[in-house]
Amino acid sequence: MWRARCMSTNVTAALGGAGAAVARRGRQADPLTASLKELTFRELAFAADTLARTRVKDRNLWSRLCDRLKPELKSVDLAHVLRVVHALAKVDYKKIALMNSVERIVLQRHAALEPRAVTQYFIDACRLEHCEPNTFQAVMLSRLGELGRFSAFDLCFLLHVAAKLRLPDRVILDAVSDEICGYPEKYEHLCKDKVLVAMVIRSLALLQHRNGLFDKLVYSRLPGCIYTFGPQEMCNVLFSLVVAFQNEKYGEELTDIVTVLLDRVAKHLKELVYIEVNQLCISLYHLRYKLEPFDPRYQAMLDDIVRLNLEFAPSTSKMQYKISRLLDDLKVRHKAEQRVGPYVMDYVLPQLQVAIEVNGYSHFYHQSTEFNAITRLKYQIVESLGWKMVSVNYFEWKNRSRQVGPAWGAIRCSEQAAVLGRAAAGATARVVTCAVAPGPGRRRRTPRRGSGAALLSTVKRSVGKLTFVVYHVECRYFPLSAFLRQSAREHASGFAARGIHPNKGLVAVLLNCPVAADGDVVAEQVRDCLVGSVAVRAGRY
Repeated sequence: MWRARCMSTNVTAALGGAGAAVARRGRQADPLTASLKELTFRELAFAADTLARTRVKDRNLWSRLCDRLKPELKSVDLAHVLRVVHALAKVDYKKIALMNSVERIVLQRHAALEPRAVTQYFIDACRLEHCEPNTFQAVMLSRLGELGRFSAFDLCFLLHVAAKLRLPDRVILDAVSDEICGYPEKYEHLCKDKVLVAMVIRSLALLQHRNGLFDKLVYSRLPGCIYTFGPQEMCNVLFSLVVAFQNEKYGEELTDIVTVLLDRVAKHLKELVYIEVNQLCISLYHLRYKLEPFDPRYQAMLDDIVRLNLEFAPSTSKMQYKISRLLDDLKVRHKAEQRVGPYVMDYVLPQLQVAIEVNGYSHFYHQSTEFNAITRLKYQIVESLGWKMVSVNYFEWKNRSRQVGPAWGAIRCSEQAAVLGRAAAGATARVVTCAVAPGPGRRRRTPRRGSGAALLSTVKRSVGKLTFVVYHVECRYFPLSAFLRQSAREHASGFAARGIHPNKGLVAVLLNCPVAADGDVVAEQVRDCLVGSVAVRAGRY
C-alpha cells in the first residue's frame, strides 16, 4: 500500500508539473491576457474598481491586471492611476513594480492633483505598506502653501500618515496643526468626530509632538468625548496619553482624565481584542508609578491581564540568530523570546538581570538614531522592573557584513563585541572595544608596536570605574601581540585561580575591580589572549 501511494503521488506531481509547463507556454494565448489587451486603461481602472468593490481577491487575476496596467502609467491621467491604487488597497494586494512606478509619477506630477486625491493616495500607500517617508515629506513640503484647500478630514489623516511613517517633521506637523486650529470651522469639524479626535491625539503623541492642537484636544475636548468613545478609542487614547506624558509628572487634570478612562475601559474589558488588551497592559504597568496611590482595582485589572498570558508571534531577524550563535559560542546562559512584564525580550541573561534587544528600523524615527516614543516607553517599563537593557541597533550592523568579510566576522565587529561587555557591566560601565574583521581580499597588516601597552595604560587611568577591555582579533589575518598576550595571560590566570573558566573567541580583562565582587560577571567571557593591536573606539554606555 505504501508503495502504491508513493507511485500515485509521483504521477500526480509529474502531471501537475507538466500542466504548469503547458500553462506557462500558452500564457500569451490565454483568453484572459488577450481580453485585457483589448481594454483601454480607463476601462481597466474601472474593472479594478469593480473587482475591489466585490472583494475579488484572486491574486493571479490581480497580478495579470497590474502587469497590463504598468506599461501605460506614464501616458494616462494620474487620477485614473490613483483609482487603481485605491482598488489595490481595498483588497490588500501589492505589486511592487507597479507601486514603484506610481510613486515616481506622483513625485513628478502631484501638483496636478486635488488635495483629496493626494491624501487618499498616501492613505492607500500606507495601507499597502508601500509609502516612502521621503516621498510624503517632499510632496507635503511643496504644498504647504495650499493647506487651506485641504479639508479638516484630510488634514487629520495627513497627521495620521506622518505618525505611521514615524516622520517627526516639525514644519509639516506645525503647519497642519495651525491650519486646523486657525480656522474654527475645521476645528469644529474635527471635534464633532470622536474617531478623528482620538486619531489626532494618538498621531501627535506617537511623534512626541505636543503642540497647541494636542493640548487643546486633550484638556478642552477630550473630557467631553470620553463618555462617547467606544472601547477601541478609549484604549487608543489612554495609551496615547501614557506615551505622550511618559517623562512628566501627572497634574491633577491629567490624572482625572486618565482615571476616568481606566474606569470606562474596565467596564468594557470583554469587548477588547488582543491588541487593545496588550495596550492596556502596557499602560497599567507604566501608570503604577504615575498614579499615586495606584488604585487596587487597577492592580487587580493588571493581574487579570497578566494571567491571560497573551502570546504574539515573534518576528526574528537574522541578527538575532547571529547574536544567539555568539552567546552560545561564549557559553553565556541566555533565554530567547522571554517575557519581561508586558514585553517579550529577544534575549535575557537571567543571572545578570540583563535583557538584550535587537532593534530594527521600526524602533526609530525616520532617518534618525533616536528611539521612537513607544520604544522609549518599553525601555522605561523594563528598567523599572529591575532589568538592565542592552541594545543592538540596526544602524550598528545593517550592511556591515559586506565591509567586514564573512558573516562570522560581522558578528564580532566592535558593536557586537561590546554587547557582552555592556551586558556584564550594565548601562553605566565604560567599555573600550577593539575589533578586527578585514575582508577576504584585504592584505594583512602588522599591528603597531606598543599600541597594546598604550591601550592598557589608558584603561588603567580610569580608576574607580568598572572598566572592561574587550579584545577581538581574527587570527588568520593578524599576528598576535606578545605584550598583550602576556598581559591577558596574567589576568586570565588570576581568574582561573578563582575557578573562572576562560572561553573561546573574546578576551575580557577586568581592571580596577575586586574579582570576588564582580569577577563572576565576566566569568563566561574570559579567554587567553587572541589580541591584535587595532583601532580603538572608546565610549560611555
